[in-house]
Amino acid sequence: MKTLYYSSIFLFGISLVFMFSCTNGKANKSLDLKDRTNNTSEINEEYSLPLDAETPLWNYFSQPIILKSKPKLLWFNPTRYSIDYFDVRTQTLERKVILEQNGPNALPGIGMNSGIKYINEDTVIVFKGRLNRFSLMKASGEIYKHVNLKDYPYGFGSIDLKTSIAYRKGSIYMQQLPRYPEFLPKDFNPKYNKIAKINLSDGSVEEFEINYPAVYSDKKVPQQLKMIRLVYNEKIDKFIISYPLEEELYITDFKSKVDRHPTPSDLISESIPIDPKNESIDPSSIQSFYYWHNDAYENLIYDPQNDVYLREVRKGISEKEFIDRKFTSKREFIVLDKNFKQMGTFEFFSSGLNYYFFDGNRFFWEKDLQKFNLEDGVEDSIFFQSKVLDF
Repeated sequence: MKTLYYSSIFLFGISLVFMFSCTNGKANKSLDLKDRTNNTSEINEEYSLPLDAETPLWNYFSQPIILKSKPKLLWFNPTRYSIDYFDVRTQTLERKVILEQNGPNALPGIGMNSGIKYINEDTVIVFKGRLNRFSLMKASGEIYKHVNLKDYPYGFGSIDLKTSIAYRKGSIYMQQLPRYPEFLPKDFNPKYNKIAKINLSDGSVEEFEINYPAVYSDKKVPQQLKMIRLVYNEKIDKFIISYPLEEELYITDFKSKVDRHPTPSDLISESIPIDPKNESIDPSSIQSFYYWHNDAYENLIYDPQNDVYLREVRKGISEKEFIDRKFTSKREFIVLDKNFKQMGTFEFFSSGLNYYFFDGNRFFWEKDLQKFNLEDGVEDSIFFQSKVLDF
């Protein structure tokens, strides 16, 4: 039954994706990391994280944190209704913070389209739904503030399974989502190029508009391919923005000129617009098919300790693979230094990135859950691969 439950979580996550749905030119292909480092930089596959009987395998709330100078993994556990802290060095569940579901400090209904953002031990942000309200709590689980946004005319959160939240000096920054009318005009194609600054003290909202990538101006693509990844670098006091179909990264403080840095990948080809007349794909799956069919830039990761960025790139899958529900494809990480100079790349195969963390200059990320867990019936461990980022 437990294996069936995990499989259901995986399939539900995929089905949720189904439901929602210029430059300096191409640079020469960069050297692979193994060509620029010694043998210690080869991919290692010997690490695993054991799970207890109450911890689901599939979890999109996972995030790496540094707690008391040590790397940890944090995520929300829907089975226990807790925020769990894993010590990745000892490979143990270190702390379980049970959240209340009743009473004045309750946080009921956390699930799909919710989110958790760890800032520090005094500030953990929790929101649910399309961010009508967010709550602030301490790492111990003590909730000390609720901020309502239900009267704000725009949405937040995300139409995919993860929401990109950046924090700077008492405010969070998130992509602002357009509200869709009940009846969509035929040519309805809203832009997704606004970032909202939400003040944690009073809930006030300030909007910033960024240049909309040209790749989106003349093509109808799935909504999920318009969802940005956003990180903040305190060392330069700027935000880095990544669009799924845009080769360039946008670097901005929302005050001065936006800098743009190309990060080309050989996995990326020309984007494929939605063809509503495609009769081989069920109409209810058209958006999701063109999401998976397109090559795309996905996660954007910044590690302040090593001052490096990793941009994940995904190769699209074929129509047959989509119909057969085979979502694993070739991916790569593009590694950038603090000046956004491309240092190298390394490839892997996966259906998605859910768990990752750094320990020193070694980067860990999970092996494909669909292949190594669901297909093999393994439900008590997450298997990781790792790479030394040593240049």
